[in-house]
Amino acid sequence: MRKQKSNNERWNETAPPKSTEPRSKGRINEVSGETLRTRRTSEGMGYDEKTAERVRRILSRRQNVVEKRMVGGLSFMVNGSMCCGVTSTGLMIRVGPEERERTLAQPYVQPMKFAGRPLAGFVCVDPEGYRTDTALAAWVRRGIDFVSTLPPKKQACKPRPSRHGCR
Repeated sequence: MRKQKSNNERWNETAPPKSTEPRSKGRINEVSGETLRTRRTSEGMGYDEKTAERVRRILSRRQNVVEKRMVGGLSFMVNGSMCCGVTSTGLMIRVGPEERERTLAQPYVQPMKFAGRPLAGFVCVDPEGYRTDTALAAWVRRGIDFVSTLPPKKQACKPRPSRHGCR
């Protein structure tokens, strides 16, 4: 009698051989040549840790700032609305639909895409566009300026007596 193969055994027979190349620690910045450390989350999304830390420093004096893993990276919410975010390839900034076209005319700026479709009101800035702390702060300020025009969002859930309530 012949034993049936499990799904894993069948897959192992047909799977391509594993690469012997060393795994990358991140992606390479095309301007400076340095390796950017990216972090993969459990959902498979990645973001540049150094840039995320720089954005945290800029937003550290503000209240009502929350970090969320969404839109392909790490997003920063101010008063419940996303103002900016960090991916493995750049900086997401919410500028609003009215400012989007004007902002796209600036160097190092391109349309923000998610799931293959452009996101209205968002742009993506390449790392060369926020290399200095002054440039990064100016981009984050644009995101804050836009979300400041929006009404604050209500909390998604009511605080619970347990330690796992809303954050």
